[in-house]
Amino acid sequence: ADQIEEGFDLMISSGDLPDLIEHSFLGETIGYKGGPSRAMQDNIIIDVTDLINTKAPNLKKVLEEHPDWDRLVKTDEGRYYCFPALRGDASLAFWTGLQMRTDYLQKVNMEAPETIDEWETVLTAFRDQLGLPYPLTFPNASFSLVNHFVGAFGVTVDFYLENDTVKYGPLEPGYLDFLKLFQRWMEQGLLDPDFATHDTKIFEAKIASGEAGAYQNSVGGGMGKYLATTKKNNPEADITAVKFPVLQKGDKVKFGYYTYDYTPHQSVSITTACEDLDAAARFLDYGYSEEGKMYYNFGEEGVSYKMVNGYPAYTEEVTNNPDGLDMNQGIVKYSRANLLGPMIQDSRYFEQYMVNPQQKEAPEIWKLDDTSWCMPPITLTEEESKIVASRLTEITKYVREMEIKFIMGVEPFSNYDAFCSRIRNMGIDEVLAAHQAALVRFNNR
Repeated sequence: ADQIEEGFDLMISSGDLPDLIEHSFLGETIGYKGGPSRAMQDNIIIDVTDLINTKAPNLKKVLEEHPDWDRLVKTDEGRYYCFPALRGDASLAFWTGLQMRTDYLQKVNMEAPETIDEWETVLTAFRDQLGLPYPLTFPNASFSLVNHFVGAFGVTVDFYLENDTVKYGPLEPGYLDFLKLFQRWMEQGLLDPDFATHDTKIFEAKIASGEAGAYQNSVGGGMGKYLATTKKNNPEADITAVKFPVLQKGDKVKFGYYTYDYTPHQSVSITTACEDLDAAARFLDYGYSEEGKMYYNFGEEGVSYKMVNGYPAYTEEVTNNPDGLDMNQGIVKYSRANLLGPMIQDSRYFEQYMVNPQQKEAPEIWKLDDTSWCMPPITLTEEESKIVASRLTEITKYVREMEIKFIMGVEPFSNYDAFCSRIRNMGIDEVLAAHQAALVRFNNR
């Protein structure tokens, strides 16, 4: 996964293009520098506006019926550059969050925590009463802190909106409060000291062994898998989803994990190397037809699913695979439901993927009432892209490195002002200005 961008850049620079590319072209620290408009100007991908209007009746109808989606998948100039990956229901946007061992909560006679203070009380009980070596852990450093706790302090770890103004969380006061909290939890033995260097195998071993009390992960490939692996070691083991914490009891959760219905990385663009545009358009348009939506989400009728009272129910080939595949692998073998692509993701796949009642209730627990803070899929001009590309990669790398150093206690908080000053000197204000300008254009689409 860490070589995807390198591979993409090498493919683009070589000029040896396939007919179709499934990847984001939005172009900040990832994708195509200059965004989709520049990629079309540079003859990498083609403008598919006319193609969608004349050769893709299914997608055209979908976009006409969903103007909110239509706005997301265009350039600022109103041109289409891809066949988009779309989530067909709001529930599909809330697929990851905080999870906790329910049986451990019962042993310490406590309820699922809602505030930061309650979290500290629970984690302390996990440490002192149960002797857990890792009361709280995360799968890795790069994804671990995405708004799960920092949101309680009124900021995110990245860019967010406040009254249509773009802000950068690490420069806001609440971010320092978050770092101080995690540094204290690290010092007190409440936070796993090795989370920043985890690989999947080590992280999952801590969950399966029962050494961890709470963690962050997905509801499908995470909670579903861990409910099974923890019960192998302890039949009484149980896991529940937990709300993103707030500071004061009764406060509404402001930030969490959320993604727009349009997901650029799984969308498909047609390149200038494609010689049969009609065939490409027909192929890609299939995913938005009624037949295509069923096939992409559920696979082959009679093999991977069957219709039961009008409902596409996965067969045991998926739910209880004879070759020992777990359900995630079973779905992937026959469909693109949990990977997305040029299609509309169907919530009925998700309903069945959530086999356990704990999984079924998780998206509702993680659901956010207000997502107006979330940055939309803006597109940058060539000049803006140059500014962002030349600054943001290094800024992000520096912030993530310093974040860990502050939490580990390696970097004293007396250096925090210098940390913020360096971010400014590295050009974050110019990056913010570029994002703000792009946001204005997006709002005017």
